[in-house]
Amino acid sequence: MKSSQLANKFLRRKENKDTLVFLNGTFNTLEDWEAMGTYFFEKENYNVLQFDMRNQGNSFKSNRDFAYEDILEDIKCLLVSLEIQKPILIAYSSATSFVVDLTSENPELAKQVILSAPVVNPYGMFRTRLLHKALIGSLENGGVEDLFVLMYPLVFSSAFCEHNKNAFVAFTERFNATTDKDLVLPYIKAWMKNTVTLTKLQCLETTCPSAYIYGKEDVFNTGFYMKSLREELQKMEFHEIDNCGHALHIEDYEQYFTLLKDILRRDA
Repeated sequence: MKSSQLANKFLRRKENKDTLVFLNGTFNTLEDWEAMGTYFFEKENYNVLQFDMRNQGNSFKSNRDFAYEDILEDIKCLLVSLEIQKPILIAYSSATSFVVDLTSENPELAKQVILSAPVVNPYGMFRTRLLHKALIGSLENGGVEDLFVLMYPLVFSSAFCEHNKNAFVAFTERFNATTDKDLVLPYIKAWMKNTVTLTKLQCLETTCPSAYIYGKEDVFNTGFYMKSLREELQKMEFHEIDNCGHALHIEDYEQYFTLLKDILRRDA
């Protein structure tokens, strides 16, 4: 796929400024990061790239299966076409695996990496893959609404679910209106082929400053899994957001945004 087929918004100030690259999770579009991107461009003097992966937003779409490596190639081609070198990669959810695999393949790719709501913890990967198989099954045997019903209590914290139970129907309707079963399925199936390992995470933490931000109730980053990962990754910076599940940018946008600003300012 040509890089021009990936919808993107590139705020470029000067060639000698660092570029932040936001990478979407499975159900995100570049619009989810526009407010952050505008802030970092206008207030912190960064160049900022936001883009939609294949089958997301306004990017190229196909209901045919594609390879995990195709997504990696899309990202590499986009960076090359825009002449972006040594970016700061801010990956969300499923995109964290893309970043780990890309930096393992090319340790000089990034100046800095921030993994947000990661799904790359090797100690929890068996459970992570089981959950994704359940997502695929719900789509194949039911539909988008079945997928959302399954995801909702997994993605959000107990407090969020309880406080917003009267809005569940509205959330479901919005998800139904913005999610296409035939586009999501190939994407999730491709993601299942990621090759993230502990060795690759160790490689990442030794090649550039890296941070790992997760919610305390994130089903993919429970305390049991995180204890083991923290012991193995001594150079990586870890941040836990209390009373929050997997959807950091929805449950506690301000704390997540503040963490990003603090990490970037400290490592500037």
